[in-house]
Amino acid sequence: MRPLLSTDESRALDAAAATAGGGSEALVERAARGMATRLGEILDRISGGGAQGRRRVTALAGRGANGADALAALRVLRERGRAEAMTAVLAFSPGRGDGPADAQSARLESLGIEILDFAAERNASLEAVSSAELLLEGLAGTGAVGALREPAAGLVEAANRARGFRVAVDLPAGLGSGGAVFEADATLMVAPPKELAFRPSLRAYSGTIHFIDGVFEPGAGSGSAVHLPEEADLPGLVPRLAPDDHKGRRGGAGIWAGAVGTTGAASLACRGAVAAGCGLARLRARTEIWQALASRIEDGLVAPLGRLRDEAAFAAGMDALLAGPGWGRSAPAPALLRRLLETELPLVLDADALGLLGTVRGKLRRKAPLILTPHPGELARLAGVPVEAVLDDPLAVARPLADRYGAVVCVRAVATWIAAPGGRAFVVDGFEPSLAVAGSGDVFAGLLVGLLARARAGDPERLDPAALAAAAALAHASAGRALAGRLGFYGASDLAAELGSIIHRASSAERRVPGRRLRP
Repeated sequence: MRPLLSTDESRALDAAAATAGGGSEALVERAARGMATRLGEILDRISGGGAQGRRRVTALAGRGANGADALAALRVLRERGRAEAMTAVLAFSPGRGDGPADAQSARLESLGIEILDFAAERNASLEAVSSAELLLEGLAGTGAVGALREPAAGLVEAANRARGFRVAVDLPAGLGSGGAVFEADATLMVAPPKELAFRPSLRAYSGTIHFIDGVFEPGAGSGSAVHLPEEADLPGLVPRLAPDDHKGRRGGAGIWAGAVGTTGAASLACRGAVAAGCGLARLRARTEIWQALASRIEDGLVAPLGRLRDEAAFAAGMDALLAGPGWGRSAPAPALLRRLLETELPLVLDADALGLLGTVRGKLRRKAPLILTPHPGELARLAGVPVEAVLDDPLAVARPLADRYGAVVCVRAVATWIAAPGGRAFVVDGFEPSLAVAGSGDVFAGLLVGLLARARAGDPERLDPAALAAAAALAHASAGRALAGRLGFYGASDLAAELGSIIHRASSAERRVPGRRLRP
């Protein structure tokens, strides 16, 4: 699991590292080696307009550290024998020695790499940009303040019009500045990664993000309160599957969902809970729809809603609860929500339950975990802010809400932002557009309650609501990528089936030894 750094934390790390371990030139060399390796892989996959030796690679370099990384990566590519025609377009006048990139530019011409000063050779520079099969952008980084100025802004606009594959060094130039932004197909991000790139309003600019490890010392950024889990972390987050597990030890999930016209949401939430591996999913549905749902849900038990005290008694027999998918906001939902909030069981609130949360008066004093799963619009309404505020900085909106409700707030967007009370946070980089399908969120909510039920019943060490929300988001994104590669577009029911395989594999990776050994 990687620490995720704010812009200020990234700048502080750069400054501290530059004064130790050989200075900034050593950092540039380590970054260049990692970037050159990844660039070579990208070049080998690009279908260019001819043989390798006739393809053009153009680097755009500012005078700072990102420019130095881009130019050094070109040099390392050449030193490793790459035969592409390489050009460096400089957004500064070379030979003045007033920036890290200038020292690197002086080393390129002896290797047959063309150097162009954009201010003095504008037409040739623009031709090098427009004709490149690969554009490597190192115009500005975390040290830049404000919108890009000329000539960097003009070069970014030219690069965004070009047909070549666009690669950003560390962060796309102009990201978060309010002006022109380099639109990357891929970003070679020096680890530890920067949280700015994963904000929903900005995520698309970075394209596919590749981490460049080994530039900073091990443990760099470990003080951050925000972390980026990756697929390899999933087995360490989900409840473990014991060889002698039984239905009871895998937990029961109680689900309140569905209304007339939205029975599919209830069905998909149940399927998500089953995919999580819980022992039993039990759905409580409105009287007018429960029979229809009972005929279509084979993997869970369906019953009609009873009186409030009956529902409270039913909930007490479960291990985790979910309310909201396709639920509607009419009676008895508001009163039932208040009863569920009074339970001492893990509770997930999704969709319509989030819309009703504002009707609950007074401060919540739950001891058991509470997880809210809003999309950006729902979070904006809960927090009373414009949706743009959520898209621009999810943590700034979610953290106060997490403290207010004593809840984990799991913001579902192009990346999933998870804020726990006290400031701890996770960001899961989904970046899989095929997941934008009706019912996807219902499956996610069911998956999460199923994981909570399993942890409470059979693996209490893993009953960490923020970590389980991160696990659900990781598995959800992984299932989406797998299905997109195999099926193209797909439905939410396909998603639930794929999740069962992913969760089972992760749960089995760290099998517990049973309390007693079974005889052969």
